[in-house]
Amino acid sequence: MANTEKIEQDSKESDGNGSRFLLLFAAISLLITVFLIFIHQKNEPVRTELDLSHAGNAIVYAELANLFAEPEKYNGISVRLHGSFELNERKSGENTIKTLYCNVQDATACCSLGLPFVLADESAELPKSGAKITIRGVFGKTADADGEYCALTNAIIEHRYD
Repeated sequence: MANTEKIEQDSKESDGNGSRFLLLFAAISLLITVFLIFIHQKNEPVRTELDLSHAGNAIVYAELANLFAEPEKYNGISVRLHGSFELNERKSGENTIKTLYCNVQDATACCSLGLPFVLADESAELPKSGAKITIRGVFGKTADADGEYCALTNAIIEHRYD
């Protein structure tokens, strides 16, 4: 009978050791995972420039959609873009607000996205509506009488094809 009690006691002790081992293993695995995630995020390159001027329409359209979906990821990044110039004029009270856009069509030309921009030199001569342009500016927030919005600020028109 003493032999049976000894076996039961050994079995209980090994179950406790097994549980401790699994708990220790899980804790170490969690620490390693958190460490690896931290290292990966720290080594992620910081993007300072996004040149879309030579990319295809599908890529540019997708990247612009990302700009509008997650603007905080692009804040302060220099963006270069090729598209069609558009000027939108609208009334706000007694004032006329002018917003400049660089429009980009998707690959099938059924949809377009317009990226607003604010010229560094507001007195610069504007291209004709629909003219192909290449612009460069810094992505961020700007405001007009109607409120705040995302746009390329301090922008210049590098090339224009009237």
